Amino acid sequence: MAESNAVRTKQDAIITITDGTTTYTVAKEAGDFTASFPGYNLTAPLDRGRFTTSPTIRRGDDQAISIGFSVYLRDLPNSTNLTLSDLCMELSGTVAAGMTTTTTDSDVRTWTVTYTIDGTWNGEADHGYTFSNTVLRASMTEGDPSSLSVTGVCHQPFPTAF
Repeated sequence: MAESNAVRTKQDAIITITDGTTTYTVAKEAGDFTASFPGYNLTAPLDRGRFTTSPTIRRGDDQAISIGFSVYLRDLPNSTNLTLSDLCMELSGTVAAGMTTTTTDSDVRTWTVTYTIDGTWNGEADHGYTFSNTVLRASMTEGDPSSLSVTGVCHQPFPTAF
């Protein structure tokens, strides 16, 4: 199948956060999702300080993926509604306390973040990335409108593409 000719825009994307049971769909967002896929370190042993004609390039340690996006502030953690702030602040609200973590061998709560590009408008299938085992944090900025800047660290070298 050939690469699509359809140019994507921020209106085509949806961000969801899940623990595998409960899903939170991000809304009222700026449309500025970013992701960095460093993969792994590279090691190139030198021969007396020089690259050889055919250098030996080896994989090093895995590097975590960084993601980020911003949303317009709508609510803070509370006892009646699941909020994005809950997910970024270790489930400080009562409703969010029912969610579980995606990493069982950790004392840090992680989520699966999915970035989906809707392809139905031009007859294509949806495509996107799944970022497993992601720790989320946020910073709040007051303004017109007030906003949350969300950052995430996905503890995988590459996302899962679909």
